[in-house]
Formats: sequence, structure tokens, C-alpha cells
Amino acid sequence: MRSTFGLNFRLLRVSIIVWVVTMLAAGWSYSLVLDDIENFVAGNETYQQLMLSPIPGLLEQLEGAPQEEVVAVMVELLSQEGVNVVQMFSNMIGIPMAMVSLVPVFLFILKAKNEEKNMRTELLVATAASKKGYLAGLAVFAFAIAVLMQLAQAVGLWIGAQGMLPNPGDLPFSFLLQSALVYVPAMWVMGGIVVLLIGLVPKLSAIIWAYFAFSFFVLMFGRMFTQTASLANFTPLGFVPQLPMDEISVVGIVVMAAIGIALAVVGIVCYEKRDINAVTG
Repeated sequence: MRSTFGLNFRLLRVSIIVWVVTMLAAGWSYSLVLDDIENFVAGNETYQQLMLSPIPGLLEQLEGAPQEEVVAVMVELLSQEGVNVVQMFSNMIGIPMAMVSLVPVFLFILKAKNEEKNMRTELLVATAASKKGYLAGLAVFAFAIAVLMQLAQAVGLWIGAQGMLPNPGDLPFSFLLQSALVYVPAMWVMGGIVVLLIGLVPKLSAIIWAYFAFSFFVLMFGRMFTQTASLANFTPLGFVPQLPMDEISVVGIVVMAAIGIALAVVGIVCYEKRDINAVTG
């Protein structure tokens, strides 16, 4: 078991470093608009919808404000909700950042299918135990990269915010950390689904990318419209608390994480029992 984890680390270590550094830079890049974020949002109706739609009724109140007063009205309305524009911007970018973080999660796990498809799995594992350890190792690193990616984007955004915000206290690191890590359990569920597909029906595992695209669409744009808002309930990421509006449920987070781990365990057990190189396309 130890040797298979070591093998996975050697195969993935460069990818881990590249992905974490990339997410750190991505988080920092988003901070470049923070110094004038109020005017930026006030002058862009699309961003207003994306950022402010989670608060019921706020957009409607903002529509009646004169153009020259939009910034002041928006800041006042948000302050009445106990939040600020910078926090709402952080909430908005949390979805696309989490989706980017999911890419290496999927790629790490799907490596098992790719090796199997190319008839190389038997060269990597020699016993039933190491076969199970091989996929388990990929799943562990995939779940770990989800945490590292979310940490990296929070750190990158916070570092950039220190130099861009007139009052860096508007975006405390504790808030960024919670906003980023709250996505991890749902990301584990998505990863667990991939492991399950690898173990049960590896030929269908690529369907996860279609589910990925669906999740991105309904989370980014579906919530902007009442008719499509309910579609978010068909993806694990749709149950993630939207900070700072929602409260974090510890029970909900634990249950979501447990579901992700359980899916992965079932997938690993099924992978151990089926024939290697069952993938032909």
C-alpha cells in the first residue's frame, strides 16, 4: 500500500505544484479590480446580477436608483444586510474558482482510467492489494488537491487585497478561508462520483465533464433567474453555503464530506474486484 502511494506521489507531484501555483496566481489576479470594485459593479449590469442576485429584492431596489447614486445606494443596501461589496465579489468568484479547482481533482482520478485504457495498469500494480492502493492513492491526492487549491486561491486573493483595498479589513483572511474551504466537501462528492464511475463503469467516466459543465452553468447563471434557480439542487455544489449571506452548517459539511468519502470507498472496492484493462474506449 505504501509503495502505491509513493508511486502516485512521484507521478503527481509536478502537477500538484503547477496547479497550486496557478490557483495562487488566479486568486491574486482577481484582487486587481478591488480598489474600484463599487464603481466597477455599478457600471456593469451583468456583474450586478451575478453578485447581488443571492440577496432577494436587492436588485429590484437598485434598479430604481438614479445612475449617479447607484454606488451609494448599493453600498447602503448591502450594509443593511450586514455585508459589503468586496465580500459579495468574493462570493461571486468563489463558484468559478471552485470549478477550476475541480479540474485537477477529476484529472488525478481519471488517470486510473487513462492508464487502463493504454494498457499500462498491469505495469503499475502487481497484486490485488496494490491495485486497490493505486486507485485509493489517486483518490487521496485528488481530495487533497481540492483543499490545496481552495487554500491557494484564498491566500492569493488575500495577498492581493492587502495592496488594493483602502481598508483591507473589509476582506479578512478568516472570511476568505471559510468561503473557499466550504466548497471542499461538495468537491469531494464530485470526486467520489468519478471514483465510483472508474470502479463500476469506467467507459462512462468521461460523462463527469458533462456534469461539470451543467454544474458551472446552473451555479453561475441559473440562480440569476427564478425559473432556473432550482436546477442548482441537482449538483452537490448547489448545496454549498453562500457566504456571507448563509450560515455554515457543520452537520451539513460533515454529511457532504462523508458522502464523498463513501462514494470513493465503494468505487475503490468495485475497482479491486473487476478486471484490469476493462476499458476499451
